[in-house]
Amino acid sequence: MDDRPAAVVPQVWEHRLRQAQRRHEVDREGALDRLDRFLLGGDDRLDRAGRVHEDRRSAELFHDRGHHAVDLRGIGQVALDRDPTDLRGELVEPLAAPRHQSDVRACRREFACDPRTQPGRRTGDDRDLVGHEKSVHDLECTVAGPLAEGDDVAMDFDLGADVDALRNELRALVDQHVPDDFLGACTDNPADLATAQAFSRTLAADGQLCPAWPSQYGGRDASAWEQTAVREEMWAAHEPRGAQYMGVNWVGPTIMRHGTPEQRDRHLPPIAHGEVIWCQGFSEPDAGSDLASLQTSASRDGDEWVISGQKIWTSYATMAQWCFLLARTSREERRQQGLTVFLVPMSDPAIDVRPIASMLGPHHLNEVFFDELRVGDDAVLGLLGGGWQVVQEVLAFERVGIARYARCERLLQWAPIALGDAWERLPEELRTRWTRMLVHCRRARLLAYRVVAQQDAGAVRPGDAAAYRIAVTTLDQESADLLVEIAADTPPGDEGERFRRAVDDHWTYSRAATVSSGAIEIQRVLLARALLADR
Repeated sequence: MDDRPAAVVPQVWEHRLRQAQRRHEVDREGALDRLDRFLLGGDDRLDRAGRVHEDRRSAELFHDRGHHAVDLRGIGQVALDRDPTDLRGELVEPLAAPRHQSDVRACRREFACDPRTQPGRRTGDDRDLVGHEKSVHDLECTVAGPLAEGDDVAMDFDLGADVDALRNELRALVDQHVPDDFLGACTDNPADLATAQAFSRTLAADGQLCPAWPSQYGGRDASAWEQTAVREEMWAAHEPRGAQYMGVNWVGPTIMRHGTPEQRDRHLPPIAHGEVIWCQGFSEPDAGSDLASLQTSASRDGDEWVISGQKIWTSYATMAQWCFLLARTSREERRQQGLTVFLVPMSDPAIDVRPIASMLGPHHLNEVFFDELRVGDDAVLGLLGGGWQVVQEVLAFERVGIARYARCERLLQWAPIALGDAWERLPEELRTRWTRMLVHCRRARLLAYRVVAQQDAGAVRPGDAAAYRIAVTTLDQESADLLVEIAADTPPGDEGERFRRAVDDHWTYSRAATVSSGAIEIQRVLLARALLADR
């Protein structure tokens, strides 16, 4: 284990990355720029967003005997199996794969042309990104980590006909039950929260709220990839499940893994039926990213635990019925020891919730005070003093649970439709950035799929979860900034107004993306440690 101070690790990591970069003899940022020029072509203007013109200079970056590799900002490499100059009219999708992939399958997939692959698109929409009749452009790719002789692996991210059918079903439910102007449950309009609560019960009745859960707990034993499709479709549609995603994505799975039979019977069915909302009691005024320094205490008094302390930034605390609470039950040599998870009812009078006003609107940020809250041993989740291990699993589930890339992709696809003829008058530089952002959406999606595959196998590597988190939160903010610029040219009309409101909402929420659920600086340290530990 590397015993160097944490502050040193990022510098060491950066130095080693620079060494690797020189070995590849291709500047990563320059490679991406040349890839964009290759995709967007050498003409003075981009005739269509999906059209690619030949660029011989950029082709030289790829064209050589054998495979042709492009390093996409260190996330992975794409080896093109045919001459890049034959790719007119096609969009290259970046694929990031684990360095060692056990499930090796062929990859053949279209990019941004088939509505089945685009989360959040309304049913019956058979047009491509720029509003024209759908066309399919397939590109054969071999995907690997750092390319070495004989080290290529192929991956197939076509999730299958069952997942396609599920997406269509979910979109039909959204069309039927969610208003077109819905922008989330946590607004100043109580009708939005009511819509989310009702829609969650509708999903539950249809078996789609938590399909991957075991049937004994209210699921239908579906695959992790079907659950992933649910996450993508819901987030792309501004999360019409409201706060239910927290219980479905990580509270329920954690109780399944660590709860007693009584805890499972008590808590899992209400989550699966969309009848209960959970909040998370982790962060404190002096314990945010450094969670192990928390001070909320739980002391033994006879047959009860007495909990006192303060939590902050607690989302949904004003509406939640239960809290997933981390408290200190003993003082040990290491701060990560002596922590225990409690499942506590928010209705107890010893709990005081105080909303924090913010640009995000109501329900998102709260302070929660515990004034000698008394609970029994049946409230303890997992082992006494084993809370840190439980929380590490929780954070891995939480950080991949929100499919931020799905909403980014949906809004980016919506832009040419919302602008109409004005799209052709946008500066080429803006449309170049738009295309690059679609590439970043696919990169974040595939990093998420890597972590989902690990979850499905029973173990998530912290470095992979951190890599996804860095990519998707950065995407959230960069796409929001770009979309604000594009939306400024939206013409008047209902379509344009809905697009502008959706972009404004996306920008507002994206500001907190690199802080919530673990600051991006901490994610970089986690990734650096994981990379160095493998050397």
